[in-house]
Amino acid sequence: MDKRIYMRTALNRTGIYDTENKNINAELSSYEAGLDMFLKDMERVLKNCFIETADEENLIKRMKLLRSYVSETDAEILRAQLFEKAKIRTSSLNEMQSRLNSAGIDGTVSEEKLKANISVSNYNSVEPETAQAEMKKYLPVFIEVTVTEI
Repeated sequence: MDKRIYMRTALNRTGIYDTENKNINAELSSYEAGLDMFLKDMERVLKNCFIETADEENLIKRMKLLRSYVSETDAEILRAQLFEKAKIRTSSLNEMQSRLNSAGIDGTVSEEKLKANISVSNYNSVEPETAQAEMKKYLPVFIEVTVTEI
């Protein structure tokens, strides 16, 4: 239903307003314009509530909350990295591998007792020190980490 018709109907039900009055119609028009802006903003907010539907700008803002840099601007890669950061973690080799990817590092992880050997092939437009610091935040603290660039 048209917003102005809806508001006019609601006012008519009160019996107080003469909705045929041009001043009332002008006021309803301004309310309609304000309501349109509000609904448009609410639609944007609802869209950006979830990682699955958020736009690129919002994904970048979310990533900046989790780290001091954003290595990607592609929405699908950012979305995948945010999903990785949100997962409940274990200390398995596969989990450590996915943590590398979420830190913006292309590489492989191999483990030996309480040591993780990480072979880095690419830092995805991130300074190596920054990427390694990010990676270490998400790796188990009891595992000794050795990084080798290949």
